[in-house]
Amino acid sequence: MPVLDRIIVRRSNVEGGEVTLDFGRLAEAMLYYRDVLFMAEVGSLKELLSAVPPDLVLEFLEEGHLRIDYSPRFRATSSERTAYGQVLYQPIEGTVRAKFDLDRVVAEGVEQFYRKPRKGLARSITAKIAQSPADPRALRATHADYADQAELRGLVAEIVADLAPGYVLPDGFHFEAERAPGDKFTIDTNLDLAEISRLHRMAGSARMTEVTVAHILSHVNDLNADALASATHGGELITTSLGEKLLRRKLQSLAAKVVPAKSDIELFHEVVLENARAVREAINSGERSPKELLALLKESRRFKEWAANKAPDGKLLQEFTRDVSSLGGLETLKAKIAKFVLVSGIGAAVGTVVAGPVGTAAGIALGAADSFVLDRWMQGWKPNSYIASVRQFAAPKK
Repeated sequence: MPVLDRIIVRRSNVEGGEVTLDFGRLAEAMLYYRDVLFMAEVGSLKELLSAVPPDLVLEFLEEGHLRIDYSPRFRATSSERTAYGQVLYQPIEGTVRAKFDLDRVVAEGVEQFYRKPRKGLARSITAKIAQSPADPRALRATHADYADQAELRGLVAEIVADLAPGYVLPDGFHFEAERAPGDKFTIDTNLDLAEISRLHRMAGSARMTEVTVAHILSHVNDLNADALASATHGGELITTSLGEKLLRRKLQSLAAKVVPAKSDIELFHEVVLENARAVREAINSGERSPKELLALLKESRRFKEWAANKAPDGKLLQEFTRDVSSLGGLETLKAKIAKFVLVSGIGAAVGTVVAGPVGTAAGIALGAADSFVLDRWMQGWKPNSYIASVRQFAAPKK
């Protein structure tokens, strides 16, 4: 698969709060990736329609900047106390058909944004959204995780560390699931849930006031939904920060795709744009509007065509610097490259193109003057002309 070919966006929470959609992060994906698939559920689809004018959402869909695949199903872990005081847990998937129907969710989202019904617009958006059929494989994988005691303990340790920073696992930490009738489980653990809840509240999270066993287990459900989405659609994955940690632990083969999907583009921002996550911040802060994003997306097509022709195993930063530096005459950038590599210590990480007679390579951080000089050398389109537009978009308004 070429670099920057396809990316799947599921849950992408804003740090510090339970927001299932980070539109700034989705905007970044649309600016760079040829095919952006948003795996929407009822909550995240409503958030998209409240964050972006629905008429612009339709334009994103019609022009191919975004695809949406909607699932009306939800995942959770149910808990019930028996007459004998025993608590039974069960991973479940389900739907509330009338409430979660795509037509209704879109119509309500459009009406909420414009403060009045716009049935024609709602129908047009709905027609552009695919719907996923029920797939039992994620639920089966969750049952398998519950049955694997060592795997479950490791996942729970990661979840607790994320929910309650500073919590120290007890000596002889255990979190064991034992199967009960009806696809249910009992849980035996020595976790101090009251202390975990206290630390969770102290961390300033808006997610919940009490952390329960059921909530911890629900993250395992989400983990397997993430893994299934990436495996089914064959692309890189954007999910929550906790989801990424769990995938790294559980699926080494998937982690090889999840980590580059984020780190490669962030490194590209840091070196080339000199401002990591600048686009995301410009969108989320309200400095740039979805309408301004649409204009930049129209300009992104040639950059995506350029990326599509790069080697499947190529690094974005290496490919960019190789194409720009191939023009020659970049000796004036040597000092800047050397300074960046020295300060950041990433010379080895970005590749071997650092060597060479011109000394151009992995650490080029293009300033405004450099871009002007490079443009003078260019014959036809080169990727840094698009990057100049992205930098202007990301820069604070004066």
